Amino acid sequence: MKRAYHGNKSKRDTEAAAIEEEKIQRGTFVICCCIIVLFVIGTAARNYTWGNAERLWLDIVTKSPDKLRGHINLGQIYQSSGRIALAEIQYRQTIELCDGGQSGRLGAVSVCDGARSNVASILLYRKDFAGAEPLLRKAIEGSPSLDAAKINLGVLYLRTGRAELALETLNSVKTPHGNDPEPEIEYNRGEALRMLGRCAEAQPHYANFKRWYVNRPIPTC
Repeated sequence: MKRAYHGNKSKRDTEAAAIEEEKIQRGTFVICCCIIVLFVIGTAARNYTWGNAERLWLDIVTKSPDKLRGHINLGQIYQSSGRIALAEIQYRQTIELCDGGQSGRLGAVSVCDGARSNVASILLYRKDFAGAEPLLRKAIEGSPSLDAAKINLGVLYLRTGRAELALETLNSVKTPHGNDPEPEIEYNRGEALRMLGRCAEAQPHYANFKRWYVNRPIPTC
């Protein structure tokens, strides 16, 4: 099954570097993936730069404001370039169209659920857990294979002290055959087990994380 989100070493390095020095009073930190769902931009834009793709999708949104793909793709372009407020507007417009009865899919993933997950990732980053949780739950209910929503919901549970639910949710994310587990998922699995007092079980997950980030600190029980 193709994963619904994109991960790569450079992205992980950037995110990890941003949190490396973060001090958490409880002596730990949770890696907040804040993963967004990236839909295929489409054949017409594959050879475009991001700037050209932005102009393309902005033109589509302007001429056909009732098209789901236009809004969600423009949203991901805005989010990828750090314009989070503009991205959120496009994702919410996608959700509004979905609530009005529109639908669309990319494989097993609903465009509507992708937009809900992306808004939730923004709210999670802002620590608006109450706003993010129902969106993530609805996204997973509609698209059970949407790993991005599961990962972010697991992180939300960790950040709100619900380690058992976090572990259950993170363990529901399937690793594609032949691939290593995502290091962020492994770290957060370790954190959930540590919070539950299951330190021996946590260590292999931390060890998998350290394979990617040798110099990153690991909590002790």
